[in-house]
Amino acid sequence: MSLRIWNISNQRSFYGLLIGAIITVVYALLWLFERPTDAPIGGYIGLISGVEAVQFWSWSLVLATVLPFQEAAFGGLDRQAIWHRRTALIGWVLAFVHSFTTWHGGRTPYGPLANTLGNIGLYGLLALIVWALLSPTSRFARGPLGWLARIPYDFWRSVHRLTGVFVIIAMVHGFLDFPPVLQQSPLLNITYLLICGVGVAAFLYRELLMRYFLPRTEYSVGVVERPDARTLLVDLEPRGEPLAFVPGQFVYVNFGSDSWRPHPFTVASGSSASRLQVAIRASGNETRRLYDALQPGVTTIVAGPHGRFDYRRGGARQVWIAAGIGVTPFMSWIRSLDSSFDREVDFFYTVPNEQEAPFVEEIQEAAVQQPSLRVHLVLSEREGHLTPDDVVEVVQRPLDEVWIYMCGPSQMMQTFERRFRQLGVARSRIFWEHFELR
Repeated sequence: MSLRIWNISNQRSFYGLLIGAIITVVYALLWLFERPTDAPIGGYIGLISGVEAVQFWSWSLVLATVLPFQEAAFGGLDRQAIWHRRTALIGWVLAFVHSFTTWHGGRTPYGPLANTLGNIGLYGLLALIVWALLSPTSRFARGPLGWLARIPYDFWRSVHRLTGVFVIIAMVHGFLDFPPVLQQSPLLNITYLLICGVGVAAFLYRELLMRYFLPRTEYSVGVVERPDARTLLVDLEPRGEPLAFVPGQFVYVNFGSDSWRPHPFTVASGSSASRLQVAIRASGNETRRLYDALQPGVTTIVAGPHGRFDYRRGGARQVWIAAGIGVTPFMSWIRSLDSSFDREVDFFYTVPNEQEAPFVEEIQEAAVQQPSLRVHLVLSEREGHLTPDDVVEVVQRPLDEVWIYMCGPSQMMQTFERRFRQLGVARSRIFWEHFELR
């Protein structure tokens, strides 16, 4: 399980993409305006493809950092991570075009060193991009590539850090391949250096410095509960000033052992609680070890908060859908409700059976206190799987009035979003959390 985040203002933020698009267009126009008179336009566009590839890769490295303004600019850390992957892929496609169509100003194409570096950068990044797209639950992970997708996340993450190295190699290739144009145009020389510098700085910051700048709060493990065979509920007690967070946000938690890496978990506590509760599903090797071994008293470092998943800016008529451990952000919402709650909500909580439904009694009690919160518990082993059509049948309202918030397995959320849009719910009113970003 990975990041779980969305837009706190309930408006999809596009200004990060807009800024990137403006930089991309302006940079391409600069190279066009500075085109040497003897350069054929077709081949010169290949040269522009190369410098734009470097620009996209630098952008991808910047998006790999955790900076507050980026989360706001892209509508959440999950969207930022998705665009990190997309910009890397767009850069590779442009680099591939560049390798076949470049104009070299009368020189022998590339040269031995430039050619070698170009191939290392191009195919090294291709391997890392393909591997990143092969998440364990991806449809591409089946068949002969399944073993690659199932390689442990920690090993994949360590190898993926080579992305910055391959980008730097590609940048050096550019310095060797673009000299005729860079020498004739100081403006292009400066802008290329600037774009490369930003990418290298982002890579070095992430690898060497970022850990020292992320906000961190010290806790200790308090009560540890295991309500079923795969669910772990952990109360964290602050050792100083408790962390301030918005209901629905997530934090990175390191349980004090070098053998456990920091892992993102959504907060289940209400915003006024001094203790921080997280719910953990034992679905991978690391979370299974936590389930088996975690005990009270362990020193815990909490970094964050992050995330932009908040119902409060949505309309009066809402649908909440939680699948399994995806109930966690909704628990934070419910535990933060007071007399000012004025939304009309149908809350669908789907689990295999009652034994795998942590918080169900507390949710039902909250519905008694808040009559406008209607709870629908769906036990899939007995009633079958919940579908968007089931939801629509219960809601019985014009769908253009409904705001939908979902949290659950990624494939389920994607399927639900597609169906809700077919049924008439506007995309701008559907919000869900991305559990997996690899």
